[in-house]
Amino acid sequence: MITKDYIKDFIPPLKVTDTVVRALQWMQSFNLNHLPVVDGVKFVGIITESELIKCADKSLTIAKLNPSYLREFILDSQYIYDALEFVTLKGLDIVPVINKDGQYRGLLTLTDIIDCFAQTSSVKTPGGIIILKVAVKNYSLQDIARIVESNGAMILSTSLNQTDDPLHYELTIKVDKLDLTRVLAGLYRFDYEVIASYQSSELSSELEDRYKAFMTYMNV
Repeated sequence: MITKDYIKDFIPPLKVTDTVVRALQWMQSFNLNHLPVVDGVKFVGIITESELIKCADKSLTIAKLNPSYLREFILDSQYIYDALEFVTLKGLDIVPVINKDGQYRGLLTLTDIIDCFAQTSSVKTPGGIIILKVAVKNYSLQDIARIVESNGAMILSTSLNQTDDPLHYELTIKVDKLDLTRVLAGLYRFDYEVIASYQSSELSSELEDRYKAFMTYMNV
């Protein structure tokens, strides 16, 4: 899941020779508040809609405007998880991607990232979901996987989250079995605390509906 494999090229970057009015038109067309700016193939930075709006003379080029660029980006060799962290921490709606030489490679939008995870995180694959509370000091995904597999199931995906309790994690497991009886029995046998369990066939329609609704909202 390397970032360069998910780059989209249908949203072109702004050039330093583009005018402010053109930049604003592009932002409106793509429903974005930020766009990357390039000088040739070199990434210059991110320009914001708010700074463009403040410009009195919209016929100025971006170069003459000399805006305060946001020098935020990720490398094309980083993982898609880094892109998710980027939009979460930076509060931007795009992720510019460059190579190690500072050349612009493309961008990812928040919609692209969410779509990527929706396609790769087994959301639509039939199976069961188990949520465990595990002690930090004893956490071993290898041990949990061994229990799951020894009871006839296979782990499709996992998600590890911090809780209010610093001594415990919350681990969500997606397995390829709808009947979780054997897997749960195995986990109980080894004293794992099961917070909840679901057959994803019961949830898949709802999850898919929510995902589609969110994607529709993002495209408004």
